[in-house]
Amino acid sequence: MAALTKRVIAAIPLEAAKAWIVEKVQPLSPWPTLLIFLVPVVILEPFKFVGLWLFAKGHIIAGALVFLAAKIIGLGVIAFLFETCKPKLMQFRLIAWTYDMCMTAKNWALKEIQPALERIKILKNNLHASINVLKNILAKYLPQNTDMLEKIIRRAKALRRKMS
Repeated sequence: MAALTKRVIAAIPLEAAKAWIVEKVQPLSPWPTLLIFLVPVVILEPFKFVGLWLFAKGHIIAGALVFLAAKIIGLGVIAFLFETCKPKLMQFRLIAWTYDMCMTAKNWALKEIQPALERIKILKNNLHASINVLKNILAKYLPQNTDMLEKIIRRAKALRRKMS
């Protein structure tokens, strides 16, 4: 999804739009800045309902794609608006407190899962090494059956890609 999102964003003249939005938001006070967040909601919510309607009418893939596109675009727009408006939004105590709590929770969660991520990385490297050893052993004992060896190597590579 990240690669697809980057391609879509690259196709849109985003820099000019970003500059225009920043220019329009800068002179606003905190309350109107907060109201800016209603714009993407008002624009994108109908698309979510269209997606759900398509889904209900039996157009499962089309409905899911419309709904998912509205969610992804909405998330991107809200994230951009938040970063653009962050200094003014932090003037609201509740928003600043919520933001601090979320960042504290995020940092704690990252710290908690770090040992597991390191173990997964070690397991992945060990698996790669084991596959290479197995490939070398098979190459010694099955040189006459290259079709079988190539099939095993293709499966090992597919497994390696899944693990990456």
